[in-house]
Amino acid sequence: MTGLHAGGRRVGGCGGRSRRGEILDLLASLVDKSLVLVAEQDGEARYRLLETVRQYGRVKLEEAGEGAGASRRHADLFLKPASTPSNHRRHPMLLEQLLQIFF
Repeated sequence: MTGLHAGGRRVGGCGGRSRRGEILDLLASLVDKSLVLVAEQDGEARYRLLETVRQYGRVKLEEAGEGAGASRRHADLFLKPASTPSNHRRHPMLLEQLLQIFF
């Protein structure tokens, strides 16, 4: 979903803990190929696609008729947990984490 989210992502926001090493290896490979940029923000690495690569992916999604569906799934990924009242009690930092992801 990095192609949909222009602001970049932290590794902690991708997949589960069990996949962290796999994700880091993939990101390192993409950084080496100059397809993904890495920058430090607040002591954490943030990864983002080059804008031209992100735009290309978006065009391909649209051509395949998947643009709206991908955007909806991306939004649901963040909105469903945020809109569940029990999550606010169990995860009081949820809103702050969502703000970090989007802003």
